[in-house]
Amino acid sequence: MSILTNFLKAKLNDDLFNVCGFLLKFLNIKHANLYLKLLLTDHLNASSLLAVQDTLVEYGIKSGQLEKTEHHYHNE
Repeated sequence: MSILTNFLKAKLNDDLFNVCGFLLKFLNIKHANLYLKLLLTDHLNASSLLAVQDTLVEYGIKSGQLEKTEHHYHNE
């Protein structure tokens, strides 16, 4: 892997860590930063939304799905 690829992957992991950490703090869920980082970086699909979902499930936050439908905007 190139230096740039390594840098971008590390940056993405930091961003995922920051988002998960913010959400856990916002929801007043106790967590250890080291364990949170471990869950995200050691995940089979690290740097993915699946890693985020599985990490949040580990802390008791369930996930859901949204169905995209067609929207029509009319100017009246």
